[in-house]
Amino acid sequence: MKRLTLLLILLVGFFLRLHLLGRESFWLDEAYSWGWVVNTNWLTLWSALQEFSDVTPLFYVVNKLLLPFFGASEFGFRLPSVFIGWLALAVVYRLGRDMFGSWQAILAVMIVAFSPFTIWHARDARPYALYLLFGALTLWGFWKAERGKSWLMFVASSMAGYLTNYLSALFTYAQAAYIFSRFKIQPTLFRQ
Repeated sequence: MKRLTLLLILLVGFFLRLHLLGRESFWLDEAYSWGWVVNTNWLTLWSALQEFSDVTPLFYVVNKLLLPFFGASEFGFRLPSVFIGWLALAVVYRLGRDMFGSWQAILAVMIVAFSPFTIWHARDARPYALYLLFGALTLWGFWKAERGKSWLMFVASSMAGYLTNYLSALFTYAQAAYIFSRFKIQPTLFRQ
């Protein structure tokens, strides 16, 4: 029953992110992203990413790599965000299952899957779906690391999140503050 419920939520969540994806024209920020990815070569794109401090590179690199497969239309250029936003649902489920249990995880993934905010951003040719994915992975990695498992997921997803949106550093700083607050209670956590 749980697997069927989860599968149904994931399928409906994917449909909501994909339905009429190319119907709307690009809005200003999407057109900006499209212009950089489609109309520049790798050298020009990389130079621009280094020159403009408000532009984080990972989204542009991912879309540039996937452009030959998905195309430059409104539908094709938004499709990587759809898949990334959908993948974030699976990560939310795994995080929720590890932290609280299966039914709570299904509730969490249902909230994220049907949230208009996450649907909107998964349909947007901007880095927000990627940011959600790495935010969930960072939280899951931190939760696992705090329980004595590897710090690799936490570190890798924190770095990828930073390359997606510079403000994700604040998320990592909040987790570091938590570690420092637990120093006297769990001194081994700080040493890890």
